[in-house]
Amino acid sequence: MSARSSLSSSHGAHPKVLTNITFPTPISAPECTYHLLFSLPPAVFIDKFESPFNDLRIARMWGKMDLELPIHALPSQSNSFAMLQIERPNGTQSPKGTEVEVPLHVRYARPRSGGGYEHVKMDWPLFVSACPREDPAGRGTLLDELQPPFNNPFNDPPHVVTIFPARDANATFEFVIPVGNSDHLLVTQLATAGLVLFCFVWVSWAMFVARRAKQSGPTQKQE
Repeated sequence: MSARSSLSSSHGAHPKVLTNITFPTPISAPECTYHLLFSLPPAVFIDKFESPFNDLRIARMWGKMDLELPIHALPSQSNSFAMLQIERPNGTQSPKGTEVEVPLHVRYARPRSGGGYEHVKMDWPLFVSACPREDPAGRGTLLDELQPPFNNPFNDPPHVVTIFPARDANATFEFVIPVGNSDHLLVTQLATAGLVLFCFVWVSWAMFVARRAKQSGPTQKQE
């Protein structure tokens, strides 16, 4: 059994993580379940309203997933977590594989003088196998070492947890995030305010003209 992940692009605000999973045949222990676990730095989030994480039967999340908030506006700078259950392929012939595509979203960084780019590191997703067990002893896996808000869902009821591959110091990748130029902030604010004011005046004028036209239109003679 193995899992290999890749990134569609390290640039841009909406990259995708592609994970190819190979299951051995025959697949033993049909009561076991398989999952991808994402540890998300503050600069990255998963949209809980977007497939496949909008299916609560197979998806779980821990932490704040505030959509579209910039990094510096988050209430907490701790990691968030998302877990997706993977459906096993059917059949007993040759090793079976499946590909899972998960869209990620990058938050806006705080503008600074001169702008530029920031590099954000993120762990590759963990591929987790969880098999029920009757003996509650033997807990204590990498999942128990993850920081809150993550809460290991395989401790109650107890499971035997196996992680593929084991995480090491090189199991990370980078996002390149553009940073706005704060030197342009005043011009941007003035231009935005001017555009909003122009739209308001134009809509108000159009409503006024439409009302005048309606009031001055021909009326039908009542008998």
